[in-house]
Amino acid sequence: MGGSGGDGGEVNREAMVGGLVALRRSLDEQRQQVSNMIVLLGGEMSREDQLVQVNDRLRMELEAEKQKNFELEMELEFLKLQISGAYNSGGTD
Repeated sequence: MGGSGGDGGEVNREAMVGGLVALRRSLDEQRQQVSNMIVLLGGEMSREDQLVQVNDRLRMELEAEKQKNFELEMELEFLKLQISGAYNSGGTD
């Protein structure tokens, strides 16, 4: 019981964080859609709503950049492993 045995009772922290980030992104997108509908129907957005909208857009852009950065770092590590593997086994064929 407990420990790192993976008995199914443990919460996968990475999966939980990923799910929460996806949920927040979905909520941000829904908030954006509601704001757009209010404007389309002739309503005005308050200055605070406008700032929230800009903040949400910038947060989403930051998350996208973080994801791209992570993917590029993983690709770099993979390429480093390939190069070191080729170098280490290069003369033994």
